[in-house]
Amino acid sequence: MEAANFSIEELGRLSHLADRHKIKTYLALNSIVKESETDKVFKLLCKVAVHTKVSGLIIQDPALIKIAEDAGFKGEFHLSTLGNFTAGFANQIAAALGNAR
Repeated sequence: MEAANFSIEELGRLSHLADRHKIKTYLALNSIVKESETDKVFKLLCKVAVHTKVSGLIIQDPALIKIAEDAGFKGEFHLSTLGNFTAGFANQIAAALGNAR
């Protein structure tokens, strides 16, 4: 989220190019998201949903699934090897996953 290596616009151009060639792209969000940062993450994911053709998100905290879906992201979700539950509401997601069959 804080990386200065490329912009959303550049990611958008690259992901659209990859999509045209039937190549999947993934955005890794391996940062621990603090409760105070959820609005910032939501705004970032809104931009990703609108401006990119990212195939999926690689996430560290499953709480990002709800934030990404609320932001309009329609792609895949993959749990990172760094995966864990850090956000408070992630416990609700864990409970729901435990009931899924």
